[in-house]
Amino acid sequence: MIYIILSMLILFLLLVLLLKDSLNVKKYKNKKLYFILLILVFIFIFLYIYSHGKNYNKSGYEKKSEIVYFDGIKIKNSDMKTFEKLDNIDYYAKDKNTAYYKGKEIENADTASFEILGYEYARDKKSVYYKGKTAESIDVYTVKYIETVYVKDRKLVFYNGKIINEADTGTFEVLDPIYFSKDKNSVFFMGKKIKNADSGSFEVCGSNLTYESNGRQKCRPGTARDKNFIYIVRKAKYAPFRHLSKRKINSIFKDF
Repeated sequence: MIYIILSMLILFLLLVLLLKDSLNVKKYKNKKLYFILLILVFIFIFLYIYSHGKNYNKSGYEKKSEIVYFDGIKIKNSDMKTFEKLDNIDYYAKDKNTAYYKGKEIENADTASFEILGYEYARDKKSVYYKGKTAESIDVYTVKYIETVYVKDRKLVFYNGKIINEADTGTFEVLDPIYFSKDKNSVFFMGKKIKNADSGSFEVCGSNLTYESNGRQKCRPGTARDKNFIYIVRKAKYAPFRHLSKRKINSIFKDF
């Protein structure tokens, strides 16, 4: 902070001198002084950035000069000697004092028992964590990682750390990494039950066109289907705006 204060004072002095010279017939007689003051400002700004751990050429976790950084910002109170990354995508890490998610301390984490489950899920002897926050609904003793954003425990299934209502843990399966999953009774889109979807005949279409025996298209890439409907994911940049539309099988090929 001291470097920023000094820089501001020097810039203020420089501004005063410039205003003074602007009223003088002989303008800019202090060019050498201006140059020296500007150099001092740059030096102080550099010292401020260096002392606060900025490193603009590195993303994720990095150890450098006895300091640990995340995305170029110093992780306060971290212990470099015991610091270790716990995954390859730089979400979770820990040292002898605590655990971290994207460089921020995880409150009340037990570092001795802290471990990765998968993706953005982790746990210790007391709790399960999703994106560094305690997922209180997930049972720490029976939790199992399924894949991507899915986990389950002995009673419930979770999508992005939230309960999938009515999901059957024994028959639950993920059909693609983000959108579709099902169990013996229901089909789910992004963790929400699809009304009237038929679990037994539901399938996600692959990357190639498929055809029925009569030559009619059965499935198009980027869609899913059951015996009654074709399901189309309406994509958007932000997940909350993605939604699902469906058309009856008998009318779908007129609409395509």
